[in-house]
Amino acid sequence: MKKLLITLLLISPFSFADWGDVYYCIATTNSFTVSGLTVDRMRVVEGTSLEKKGTFTVRADKPSKALILKQTIKGETRETVLPIKEGDREKLVELNVYLAEASLKFAALSPIYDNDGNIDKFDFLYSWLSNTDTGFASDTLSADCDKI
Repeated sequence: MKKLLITLLLISPFSFADWGDVYYCIATTNSFTVSGLTVDRMRVVEGTSLEKKGTFTVRADKPSKALILKQTIKGETRETVLPIKEGDREKLVELNVYLAEASLKFAALSPIYDNDGNIDKFDFLYSWLSNTDTGFASDTLSADCDKI
């Protein structure tokens, strides 16, 4: 039975992650820390007109071999390009997992399976660290994503 379920999962067209896939994401947590002070951004925007700003897209871009995070903030569209790790790239894509990193930035996109072994949604984690005049600042964002 277990082998049958795995086989069905592997041949299902919905189970394949591939280059060019775009994921629509809704932030579930977003915290920012600077000088030891942490602000939970989700609590600040929850239930207000700012709440919809927690949406963005992630694309697995083959030409740049990167995850591209695209979000609109205050009417300005911003893209963050995070190269997918070299050694793991093809193997992880076959497993529907993307790991990407750039200078002090890290992102992971991985599937969440339902009870039947099918991909229900994807989980996205993005974190960065920077050195500021007042010390280190960090931002961590997690989101639930659906392939579109």
